[in-house]
Amino acid sequence: MRACGLGVALVLVLSSCATGRLRDGSIDVATTSVPLSTDPATVAAGELRYLGGVVLSSRVRGFGGFSGLRVRDDGWALAVSDTGLWAGFRLVEQGERLVGISSFHLAPILDEQGHGPASKSAVDAESVELGLDGTAVVSMEQDHRFQRYSGIDPARPASFAALPTAVTRPAFMANWPRNGGAETHALVGPETDLTISEDAETAPGIREAVLTIAGQKRRFGYRTPPGFAPTDAVGLGDGRALILHRRFSKADGASAIVAIADFGRTNEGDIVSPREIARFAPPLTVDNMEGIAVRRSGARTFVYLISDNNQNKAQRTLLLKFELAR
Repeated sequence: MRACGLGVALVLVLSSCATGRLRDGSIDVATTSVPLSTDPATVAAGELRYLGGVVLSSRVRGFGGFSGLRVRDDGWALAVSDTGLWAGFRLVEQGERLVGISSFHLAPILDEQGHGPASKSAVDAESVELGLDGTAVVSMEQDHRFQRYSGIDPARPASFAALPTAVTRPAFMANWPRNGGAETHALVGPETDLTISEDAETAPGIREAVLTIAGQKRRFGYRTPPGFAPTDAVGLGDGRALILHRRFSKADGASAIVAIADFGRTNEGDIVSPREIARFAPPLTVDNMEGIAVRRSGARTFVYLISDNNQNKAQRTLLLKFELAR
């Protein structure tokens, strides 16, 4: 283990350098409720009805950086950080409203040799997909690749000690910008994976994207909202997906867009243009939004967003809940 410093944030669950209380990877996380807007009359962002949200904070050094999120129907959530960590926690809801979290665990995402993160560039996890059988696929950028794990269970922290069962470096990602890889990766239908580059373009405003259907690749273009970059997606099970986008400018600060698109009939060479369903900008609560997840309850679809605080004291780790209008 290296001396205390920036790299220690990558192995904080094993390190005595971190502040805060650690119990076999369990950490104390405080939550503070946040409104959707400074205007209390605001109850929705576009087609997303607000159902509560919290700021997550911890005294543990390096807390945050969450870039991918999935939420199970039983209320357990799985996130990954761009410093190479798994996070498992349980949502606390009163009625339908998100009011907090509990049982928060962190653990390093291990490589094929069982090693934890040695540097941020080696373990820059940007998205996660979680199957019902516990199969988790983590997309990494800088060294562009997918790492597949079996038996991952956010309610069972011991499962985070799993080694990857496969590591793949698809050829279509080889020339993507080092810091502009597969931030957006989701299962959008049976045996159908969607991957969108954060920055690689085929034309101005058109991101490189690939559908992998039963192992076969279809390359196409994804038209982003002007000035925004895609940061995550989640499938709705029928070929459609919700796609999260973010933007930052010194003049206007952070903003985000949630859009919906149907990829079920996408062919090689197509350009898919999503439909915006919600936009977040001040006075709405927003930060560097990087993770999106859904949870189903009958015919209802609940949407969760999480932000990456960039390990910056001026930013927040937001966890927000909505219901998608149908």
